[in-house]
Amino acid sequence: CGLQPFPEAEAVVRRRAAELGCAVLPPYPAESAVGWLPADTPAFLRENFGLALRLCQAAGIVPAPERFRMPALPGRFEIVRQRPLVVLDAAHNRDSARRLRQALEARWPGRRFCIVLGVVEGKDAAGIFAELLPAAAAFVLVELQTPRGSQHGALEELARQSGTRWRLEASPSANSLAGEESLLFTGSFHTVALGKALYPAE
Repeated sequence: CGLQPFPEAEAVVRRRAAELGCAVLPPYPAESAVGWLPADTPAFLRENFGLALRLCQAAGIVPAPERFRMPALPGRFEIVRQRPLVVLDAAHNRDSARRLRQALEARWPGRRFCIVLGVVEGKDAAGIFAELLPAAAAFVLVELQTPRGSQHGALEELARQSGTRWRLEASPSANSLAGEESLLFTGSFHTVALGKALYPAE
């Protein structure tokens, strides 16, 4: 069972495991990733790696460090450009937005981002916005074209109340974002797809 930020979620897992007569194993600590992953790997990925190591142990598999390669994770702390710095992360709930902000702060201390943010209906727009706000130099709010709808109206109100520089762009372009030194596309895989279209990996 991976680390659960919400006790009620872990309670569900443990209750179901008890019903099935299954053991519940904790993940290896994040420090287990030392020697396997690059030193600047975000904490949430190191925690995921600890879970993978525990699964290997449970399955009787002994992984070999010399054969391990960190897989590409599209849309998960994905750095596609250095100049300007462009980071893509589909963080679409409050917890993942918090972990993203922590990863940004650890990798680039003190840096603020122009955050291109789009959130679909049904997601915690207020929670996502609140977690990202400390990392924001400005927000570019996106009107996502999805069957589920877009929360750009709610994001506008949150941006107004925050006092942070912001603007709404139905369809941002590389020209409209020119001059920004650090860009973060987040809030949805739809926003990540926009970032990939505007800034193909170098």
